[in-house]
Amino acid sequence: REAECIRHHSLEAQALLERLKKQTAIKKEQAALCLQRFFRSKQSQDKQRSEAALCLQRWWRTMRKGTKKPKKRRGKAQKKGAVKTPEEPIPAAPPPPEPTFELNKQHQQYARIEEKDKRAVLDFFLDQLMYDSTNFRILIVTSSDERAQGLRKVLQMSKAVQYPLVTMLKEDDESHRFKELPECAGIISEGRLRGNPDVSAANMMVNFDMPRSLEDYMLRIQLVDPFVKVMSLPASPEEMGVIRQVEDRFGVVFRNMEGVARFKILQNRKALRNKLQATGSQRQKML
Repeated sequence: REAECIRHHSLEAQALLERLKKQTAIKKEQAALCLQRFFRSKQSQDKQRSEAALCLQRWWRTMRKGTKKPKKRRGKAQKKGAVKTPEEPIPAAPPPPEPTFELNKQHQQYARIEEKDKRAVLDFFLDQLMYDSTNFRILIVTSSDERAQGLRKVLQMSKAVQYPLVTMLKEDDESHRFKELPECAGIISEGRLRGNPDVSAANMMVNFDMPRSLEDYMLRIQLVDPFVKVMSLPASPEEMGVIRQVEDRFGVVFRNMEGVARFKILQNRKALRNKLQATGSQRQKML
């Protein structure tokens, strides 16, 4: 009987050992699959980030070189050797009124996006500035002091802004830092632009909240610098109408950056979707 009991216990121990081996093997396979998924998602995120950076670098290089005139395509009647038919002279249109001040025609950009996506696009734009340019002082203009304070809180929590962030709502030491720092970003409301001499040190301006009319747009540029580089974020047809009025007034065509902005928004949505899927799978494993 003792021998039978020993034999029975040894068989149970062997069966238990085999079960433990199978369970450890299954856990190892699951851990390896989770690690593979993590590395694949990391590689895809790095790839998307590098593609976005290249896209913005190309835009920055073309912005420095200036806009080139589009080549005229020759139609069937304009090929070499074709006989030109006489055309009736078109009466010349009256010239538009000359502007009272000059405008930096080569560096006027816009990206039409929704109001909820403005902060993500601004975060991406500020992140790429750190890699693509030096000695920049970017001025972010909002419609009110409350909007400026809320935007500062969001940008302070952002990992993209690795340079000083200055709030220019009062004439104090912090506002004067904008003129002294070689690289920084300043947040100011439209009402605080007038009478603030430190805004003239900006070489870039972001219209986070668009001006309401052509006169307001011209006033912002006059208070900062006529040759400042401007990036506008319109969110409604009325705000796009202001950009069209500026184009007609100064004979300039704004550079459309909506494609880069849409790419960044899509990238953020994919990252959020992957994060939600990962948290959901972890909860299922815990249950």
